[in-house]
Amino acid sequence: MGVNKFYMNSAHGKAVGAGGPTCVTCHGSHGIQRASLDLISKKYCSTCHTFEKARMIRSAMLKRDTMLMAIEKKIQILKLQGVDTDQLEKRLFALRNRFHAMFHSLDIKMIILESDHIQAELEKARGAGGMGTGPMTGTVAIGGALIAALLFYLIKKNI
Repeated sequence: MGVNKFYMNSAHGKAVGAGGPTCVTCHGSHGIQRASLDLISKKYCSTCHTFEKARMIRSAMLKRDTMLMAIEKKIQILKLQGVDTDQLEKRLFALRNRFHAMFHSLDIKMIILESDHIQAELEKARGAGGMGTGPMTGTVAIGGALIAALLFYLIKKNI
């Protein structure tokens, strides 16, 4: 489900015809703000209602947002080490889009359930591609390959 469907099915989307918030209300009309937890704040939410429900949504999403950023940094480190990260980047991109689309639902139960599902996917992504093993794995693999090549060369030279 995309952002528009989440939004249109939410209390905000259903109130659009009656003066409810539109995209511009939260994201702005010129310096468009990217979907982030910063948008779920007293500044934006308290103009129309109390911040309590928004606070619950924000806290449900905070841990996953932090994990998304941490995995993104790990992928960048792997990329700098020469590891092919295309699949990890695509997987993370899809999870991030699904996660940010949820911001627009305002359904706390659904957000908690979907956040738990995304958490499980993030745990899989964290373990994929040796992300949990650290930078030494690549060094050991390259060192092993060099030693094997050297042994092969010496054996071939002596034959």
